Amino acid sequence: RQPALSPDGRWIAFSWHGDLWRCPSGGGKAERLTSDPADEQKPAWSPDGRSLAYSSDKRGTRDLYVLDLEKRASRQLTWHSSDDDAPAWSPDGAWIAFQSNRDSNLDLALNDQVWDLWKMPAEGGTAVRVTRFRGENPAWSPDGKSIAYDRYSSGYGDGEHDVFVIAADGCGVPRTVASGAEDSRRPQWKGRALY
Repeated sequence: RQPALSPDGRWIAFSWHGDLWRCPSGGGKAERLTSDPADEQKPAWSPDGRSLAYSSDKRGTRDLYVLDLEKRASRQLTWHSSDDDAPAWSPDGAWIAFQSNRDSNLDLALNDQVWDLWKMPAEGGTAVRVTRFRGENPAWSPDGKSIAYDRYSSGYGDGEHDVFVIAADGCGVPRTVASGAEDSRRPQWKGRALY
C-alpha cells in the first residue's frame, strides 16, 4: 500500500502488514525497513533519497518519524496527543508538511476532530498550522512555494473531495484546482503539472 517512488527513480517504498518496505522500481526482492508491532504507513522520500518520513502508532496516537536508510535508525519527529499523518517533504528538504487533527478547527466547533495541514522543520521543532478549514494529503510544489491538498468540497464532512492549492506559509485564500462530481484526492506534482 501507499507506494512512493524514490527521487532517483531506483526504489519504491511502500507499507505492507504494518511495516515499511522497499524494492527496486524495475522489480526484484522487497527489503523490510521496519519491524515492530506498530503500524507504520505512508512513506515519503526525502529529496536526497537518504531518509523516509512516515507515520506510526507505536506510542498510541499516530506520530511522524524519520528513518535514516543508511543507519536503519528512526527518530520521532512529532509528539502530540492527536494524530499526525501523511508526511510530505519540501523540495529543499527543510520542511515536512503533514495532516493532523490537533487543535482541529477550534474556530468551527462543527468540524471537531478533522484533518488540517501543518508543517514543521524536518530536523524537528514547532509545528505551524497551514490550513484552517480542513486539509489532507499534502504535496509540495516543485518551487516549494505552494502546497496542494484535498478536502471535502463543502469543507464539511459531506460531498466529494476537491483539490486545492495554498501558499506554503498558509497565507491567502486556497485556490480550487480540481472540482466536480467526481472524488479528487492525493494530488501529486510532476514538474509544473499537478495530477
